[in-house]
Amino acid sequence: MIAAIDFGASATKAAVLEEDADAVPRMVRFAGAEEFPSAVYATPSGALEVGRRALAQAGRDPLNLYAQIKRHVHAAGPVPPVDRVLRGGGGTSVPLVEAVAAVLAHAYGGVLAAASGPPSRLLLTHPAEWGGPQRAVLRRAAALALPSCPVALLSEPEAVARAVTGAREAGCPDAVAVFDLGAATFDTALLARTPDGRWDTAYCQGRLAGGDDFDELLLTVVEESLAPADRALLDTLRDEDPYGVAQAARAAKEELSEDEETWFAYETDDAPLPDTPVYRDDLEEALDPLLRPCLAALEDALAAAPADAAQRVLVLSGGSSAVPRVRAAVEEIAARHGLKVLSEVGSGVRPAHLAAWGAVRTARPYRLHRTRWGTLPEAEDITALPGGALAQSGSSRDITLVGPGGARRGSVTVGGPDGVHRHLASDAALLVSATEQGHIELWSPGGPGDGPRAGVTTRLVWHGSLWTCPAVALAVRHGRIGWITPAGSAVTTTTGRHPLVTLSDGPPARGLAFLDPADRALVWSDDGLRLHDPRDGRTLSRLAWDDAPPPRVAVDAAEGLVVIRSAGRLRALRPAVSGAWARLWDIGLPGAGPVCVGRSEGRPVILTHTTRPTGTVAVDGDTGAVLADATGSDPRRVPDQLLASPDTDGSFLTRSGSRVDHLELRS
Repeated sequence: MIAAIDFGASATKAAVLEEDADAVPRMVRFAGAEEFPSAVYATPSGALEVGRRALAQAGRDPLNLYAQIKRHVHAAGPVPPVDRVLRGGGGTSVPLVEAVAAVLAHAYGGVLAAASGPPSRLLLTHPAEWGGPQRAVLRRAAALALPSCPVALLSEPEAVARAVTGAREAGCPDAVAVFDLGAATFDTALLARTPDGRWDTAYCQGRLAGGDDFDELLLTVVEESLAPADRALLDTLRDEDPYGVAQAARAAKEELSEDEETWFAYETDDAPLPDTPVYRDDLEEALDPLLRPCLAALEDALAAAPADAAQRVLVLSGGSSAVPRVRAAVEEIAARHGLKVLSEVGSGVRPAHLAAWGAVRTARPYRLHRTRWGTLPEAEDITALPGGALAQSGSSRDITLVGPGGARRGSVTVGGPDGVHRHLASDAALLVSATEQGHIELWSPGGPGDGPRAGVTTRLVWHGSLWTCPAVALAVRHGRIGWITPAGSAVTTTTGRHPLVTLSDGPPARGLAFLDPADRALVWSDDGLRLHDPRDGRTLSRLAWDDAPPPRVAVDAAEGLVVIRSAGRLRALRPAVSGAWARLWDIGLPGAGPVCVGRSEGRPVILTHTTRPTGTVAVDGDTGAVLADATGSDPRRVPDQLLASPDTDGSFLTRSGSRVDHLELRS
């Protein structure tokens, strides 16, 4: 699922898009509405209320309500936006980044409530006028509010344009122009279709102008018709209750969109301000100087359209584009250029919601692409190596070096004369082999004289026997080696042949792995997990299973991520240096089977088998979001092995019997 949050000056919106072929975006609802006020209220305890709860609290002390957060991001000033602090007249202060983070967190909560799980991607929209300092606020706030969520930024007019590039109402345009007038900012853009069907941004500009400025102009019109005493009272009210006065002005402005005249009315118990008539003609005359630069920018955008763009559409978006004077001026330009004007797409998506609705359509969904890698008739087990794999047979001491496509690159004999090879473990630079008869040997892919071989291992170099000790499972990481004896004891040492350290204190071990953070050893058995210090064997912490039968375990050693796969369930943990366990996420995922952890775009990615129709799935290791289903998977056939390629981003191998497939996570 892909999600988008449009952090607006007056209201914030969010949309989600399931990653199905026929899915369409849908707006997220907050307490029944498709938006919530972009406002926070600072309570005496320092907590922040957001949205409608913030407005409800504002009656206690209006000066502790912060309703112009976005304007503080793009306002000029000597202090960088990320360092700004909002100061309320009630004595409170809120760092600007924290205020934005509170709004994003509230929106993200609505996304999670509206979907089946966390999003695989999250798009945050911003005005085209925002440069690096302003976008830094959005990034910093996202990192504070959503530390594990993969976030990307997108300009609002580009998001709006993408809302209509595939919409039925737009037909099949060659160019899409956007006139986006919101509460605080104006953006215009033009997207043109390239010969290969992609969309390029040919023009994108913005300026600080919007509906809030219209409200200020309406108040100016009102002041001009008031007596001096009432004008002074209005000035006082704007200082004491800025949000309440602004809401009264907005209500009058919106009524003028329907009627030729209305009343500006603000209720006060102390000294009543008289209701004041306001006329549409007067407001439109005041708007014209603000509107003219916006219309000129639209003309520039249209001039950027390719000469051969035969079919073009113009999209009106942003709540302020519904003001009659604005709409009439834009339609006049559109008529002069022969453009079709759109202000709604899909099932009545309103102009104010087009940015969120269109943003989710810009992110390309992940795909888990399957290709046939090779057939290894005698293989009972494979081990991933840079550029290939090692295939081993239970009837021979030989292991085969296999390259892409299953091409055999050579073989090597491991173990002593009386031993049959049983177990392998590797990291990028070192391979350990072991037999149940007691031979543990060290190898490395390739050799000093080989030179570059396009990343494909062509031979193994033997470095000697490490220990004579039976082993039924192995682990290796950065020169530290571990194995499990037939009796279930976990043992560690280093390639320097340091003394053996036994990781005791528990029932027989079933598996072990090393975690880079703080140099820890992880051992699992039928009753749970144990975390050890591999230098002296001390037990640092335990975690009992709440699953039956015992689950499967996979790790991302670099991140210290521990993934647990049990029947109908997948979860991730991370042990802290203190030994405590941080539970990152826990999702329901039907089925049970092998699991492995790889990496894609710098993030951990989990591959596991499910009973979903597509079988194998990829899951974001940081959030638990399902990223993609494998093409061509059979849920009835549980793979024997899943492996992450150690040298290729988003690359995996899966073995089912003698068949080996390659899976690649793409976006």
